[in-house]
Amino acid sequence: MCPYKQKLLDLFSKTAFPEDAFFSEKVFAGREILIYGAGEGFHWIQEIFMREFGYRPSVLLDRSFTGGGSIDGIPCFTPDAFKPTPDQKKNAMVIICVG
Repeated sequence: MCPYKQKLLDLFSKTAFPEDAFFSEKVFAGREILIYGAGEGFHWIQEIFMREFGYRPSVLLDRSFTGGGSIDGIPCFTPDAFKPTPDQKKNAMVIICVG
């Protein structure tokens, strides 16, 4: 067997990670979430991250926005127009959506 095949099989069967590695609460609890990218990748954030798990980003950033507005109630900004608070700079998690 190729040396990497078993590593990949372990990853896909989740045996290479601690049991709690896939618990989203461990990563997102108590953190403000900012999203960069409002394209197709953001669609999956809406479908899975928001609808299935109930997480709600506080801000959506994309270069294509031209004057604010919102999507699903999430305020939208261009990256240049967004001014993060000191707390956001220190504690927020930015999820980058591509595609």
